[in-house]
Amino acid sequence: MGKGTRTRHQRADQLSVVFCDLDFDRASRPFGRGTAPAPPEGWAVARAGLVYAAWNGHRLQVTGDELIDGPHTASRLIAALRGKRLVVGHGLLSCDLRAVAMVTGVPDTVVRRSVDTLALAHRLRGTRYPTGCNLSDLAWENLGVRRTKPHFPDRLGEPAQRGDSDPREDALLVSRLWQSMLTEKTLSWGTGMSISTHQGSTVLTAQHLAELTGRTPQPEAHHWRDLHRFKGLTAADLPAPTLIREVADQLRRADLIPDRRLSEEELFTACQWLGVHQNYEVRDRMASGRRLTKQLRQRLGQALWESMHVPYMIDVMRTRQLSKTSVHAYRKSRQDMEYQARIRAQIAAALRDQASP
Repeated sequence: MGKGTRTRHQRADQLSVVFCDLDFDRASRPFGRGTAPAPPEGWAVARAGLVYAAWNGHRLQVTGDELIDGPHTASRLIAALRGKRLVVGHGLLSCDLRAVAMVTGVPDTVVRRSVDTLALAHRLRGTRYPTGCNLSDLAWENLGVRRTKPHFPDRLGEPAQRGDSDPREDALLVSRLWQSMLTEKTLSWGTGMSISTHQGSTVLTAQHLAELTGRTPQPEAHHWRDLHRFKGLTAADLPAPTLIREVADQLRRADLIPDRRLSEEELFTACQWLGVHQNYEVRDRMASGRRLTKQLRQRLGQALWESMHVPYMIDVMRTRQLSKTSVHAYRKSRQDMEYQARIRAQIAAALRDQASP
């Protein structure tokens, strides 16, 4: 092979990659083995961790990282993912981008450059509910690394108890898993149990390696928009969230939420705090031009308040967990319940006069 040919092959193997991991303020997980996961369209995006790297065909070199926190996390994430980099995440297509799409637009150009290591692991394992493929299991089975961050919140429908975890840590772990899959050309998975023995593995074919490096689009990327349970009810598909803004304006005038005009992304994010079924109903009513019921308006008002008081809500959930073993936490949890009851009454009073039939 001549020098020019060798140089062209080396350039073809070089990739700019960004590894992505998301934290959620409100999410849910399945309970019990063989239980289907709860849909990510009801999850509220909190933070995003990005790790930037360069791949030369043999080794991955990390070149930087970024933490996206604060307001408008979803849209700022999409802005960071624009460009020509390959985007890699564990659950990126099957979970993360589906949650992001509920509050801001996700361009097809980003989806086409996305690689989901969880989706590939699920296909390779090939069972109906392929347990043992979460990042904790794969990191242990393939890297010998114990992951300390939980892969889902502790309780169904409760805010993620993030503590001091940083999503960049998981993004870096995904980068190590991705590199291992390319260099070792194998993938092993666990049993899905907290204490597990090695469950199985498979040899990665040239087709799998092409998926991982973006030379061949993943099937999940090609059919990504068909994965949505809420097809037609994402932020890009819906009209302006006027119905949500009406409720927000009433709460703002009652001094229950910050005195400023909320962005559309913040309004759509409040829907994510409703839970899956009420989230679906509010969006369906917006899409069909119907008004909200009195019950939905009051529940939406509560969700708006919660989405504007995230640190408090996370503290409430943490206290509720601790109250099972701590008398002090139990007393504080009772105080939280009384305070939340007063807030719900204030929300109901603020919305009562203009509630829809």
